[in-house]
Amino acid sequence: MNKNIIIADSSYIIYEGLKNIISNGGIRCNIKKVETIEEMYNNGVLLNVDVVFINPILVMNNTKVFFKLKTQYENINWIAIVYAYHEPKILSLFNEVVTINSVATEILNIITKSGNKEELINNKKAEILSDRETDVLKLLAMGMANKEIADKLSISINTVITHRKNISQKTGIKSLSGLTIYAVIQKIISL
Repeated sequence: MNKNIIIADSSYIIYEGLKNIISNGGIRCNIKKVETIEEMYNNGVLLNVDVVFINPILVMNNTKVFFKLKTQYENINWIAIVYAYHEPKILSLFNEVVTINSVATEILNIITKSGNKEELINNKKAEILSDRETDVLKLLAMGMANKEIADKLSISINTVITHRKNISQKTGIKSLSGLTIYAVIQKIISL
């Protein structure tokens, strides 16, 4: 089965580099280049697309359009192409992040797993939160800050941050509101 991939970046070098990695990786695919979010939004370019590699700079001033695209095309794996510093808040909008230093196998693995959404969902269900991660999630959902959680559980702030990263990785949810909803749905906390 062919993958449909879009590379959204104005850099010719980035486009050619990703295209070369993907083509030489043995993945059968159709690759298209776009340079703006508007180009994706207005032309129906995203129909039947599996993966979009996108420069976060294109999203920074167009977050409303980006959210509309993500909502409308929820099966697309949105991957940030990072080769400059970006605020973590911006990077949290993406499903995955690759950097200029990412190796070919990492990029190819992201593309390969993008088409199998059911497998991704099952893998996430299989990753159950540890007891301590559950404790941290409960306190996060109650609105506590990292420092307050650290004091309450008698652990360091760094440990709290590590637990938060693990929780986000296991659930696939990066926002606090999303984690709170997850906690309610999983009956970790009650309303």
